[in-house]
Amino acid sequence: MEKFIAYIEQALPNRPGDTVLYQFKRQILDEMTARAAAVSARGLNDQKVLEDLILSEYPDLPGAYAAYSAKKASAKRAKRSLLFHVLGSVGFILLLLVVFLAVSFWTKAWGQTWVIMVDGILLWIDYLLFVGIKKLTSMRRLFQVFARVLLAIGVMVAAVAVFLFCMAVLHAPNSWLVVIGGIAAMFAADSLYIAVTRQKLAVIFYLAYIPAFFSMLYVIFGAAGLLPWSPGWVIIPLSLLLDVVVIAVLLIYNKKISREVARHWNED
Repeated sequence: MEKFIAYIEQALPNRPGDTVLYQFKRQILDEMTARAAAVSARGLNDQKVLEDLILSEYPDLPGAYAAYSAKKASAKRAKRSLLFHVLGSVGFILLLLVVFLAVSFWTKAWGQTWVIMVDGILLWIDYLLFVGIKKLTSMRRLFQVFARVLLAIGVMVAAVAVFLFCMAVLHAPNSWLVVIGGIAAMFAADSLYIAVTRQKLAVIFYLAYIPAFFSMLYVIFGAAGLLPWSPGWVIIPLSLLLDVVVIAVLLIYNKKISREVARHWNED
């Protein structure tokens, strides 16, 4: 064990009071001791050979410590973040309640001020959703599917918050169109996310989203009186035509790439 201790102390820095470093040294020493006991139990009795064999299994203790320290730091940040968001949620809701009551008693407009409470909570939920999206995006690509789901939910939550404000406070006609706009924004946001994160089969989603997006625009413009329902419906077939254009451009581009690859292959 003395040789193990000497090796650990020589390979790693000596920083008294560093809890993480102490824990790592203790863990490595325990692993070495347990490993030595296991190998010795199999019949290897030469102490020097045994110690050299165990030490050879730990060629880069500084690198191992760096990874261990980074993992510990990440776990500590995660705990702080969780604590911040839990306390922040409680504090935000209490502050929101105070603002809601203050404005309500001051204006006596209880039929409208409820939006402060509801929209405030919805926007805080949106914030938490986007925190989750950021975390999932930084993880393996498999988890980005869930990030896209959260992104869609986040966009719709924001749209509902705007809809409630327009309906209860502004008394805007056709406020429900904000929700339809939220659906269109959801398609646009997911398309942007796909492009930024370079998702596989992105073109399939683009081809599906283009007509869906323009269909939502048709409803919005038609209901708002900005576009006659007829012949405004032509916008939908035109979106399908846009799909055809996208497919044609991709085919031409891929054909060009194939020719360049073949040319370089023949040159080599």
